[in-house]
Amino acid sequence: MDNPGKTEIGITPVVGRNSYNGFMAGLYISQPYFPPRVWTFNAMPMYSFCNKSLSGKAHAAWSKHFSEGLCTQLKLEYTPKDLGMMKSRY
Repeated sequence: MDNPGKTEIGITPVVGRNSYNGFMAGLYISQPYFPPRVWTFNAMPMYSFCNKSLSGKAHAAWSKHFSEGLCTQLKLEYTPKDLGMMKSRY
């Protein structure tokens, strides 16, 4: 059961590899998906051992659900550019 008096945040270790960043390790940080929440976020900061820099993704959203009317959900989302691609490799 959801307890409004407590904040629930999940943290999971992740590993990855791609041709730009090489081998990476980091954490996936998020809120539980259920029950639906007004504010949601998730982030996956990762450290690239090849580039010796931070990489990863993040996302935040605000949503409002309506029980009646033509519009049943209003959602505003923000997803920044991939952290690993913010720097030029040259």
